[in-house]
Amino acid sequence: MKLWVALTCLLLAGCNYNVSKSAGTKANISQEKMSNPDFATVMSAVIGPKCVSCHSNAGGNKGSANLETYEAIRKLYIRVGYRSLETRDMPPSNPLSGSEAKLLERWLDNGMPEKVVGIGEKPSQDLEKGPTNWKKIKEKIFAVKCLDCHQPPTPMGAVDLSDIALVRGLSPRIFASIFKDNSMPVAPYPVMTPVERRVLLKWFDLGMPE
Repeated sequence: MKLWVALTCLLLAGCNYNVSKSAGTKANISQEKMSNPDFATVMSAVIGPKCVSCHSNAGGNKGSANLETYEAIRKLYIRVGYRSLETRDMPPSNPLSGSEAKLLERWLDNGMPEKVVGIGEKPSQDLEKGPTNWKKIKEKIFAVKCLDCHQPPTPMGAVDLSDIALVRGLSPRIFASIFKDNSMPVAPYPVMTPVERRVLLKWFDLGMPE
């Protein structure tokens, strides 16, 4: 969870209130679901019983955070991870148990898949090894999470991520979509995992070398 702290300054918003939540009903989760959880599993075991009573339309969307849907949670996932797993001040008065925290952390680390259908849920195990160059970014990150939509002949939003020169020209827009707005990748593709984000951020910091 190292990346949550590094990116907190981009997304954290105030959420100061004191509400006591009930622990909720623990769901029986198979070992397979624990190792590679999907949204339904995390919602039924963690977010539903521990968060939705306050972070919903009915609960007043405390802290300006609504966690009722997958789309809403995707936009707030750095904040969710930071407050529940790093500072552990959410939920107030009733933090996540060890098993709940482990399940949520694994889901976030896997890229928050809505459904586990084999679409790039996990990054390559050797993603951080070797040079951080364009070949790695294109083949191991963009090809898995982006190029289905962002390559010729009709790249979505006129954002072509198949050519390094084009990517360099679009870098402020790409950075904002991935690191600030969390609007890309779109569902059903999982969000960038912490490892993928760390490698992509390093590539930007190095000047986007070829």
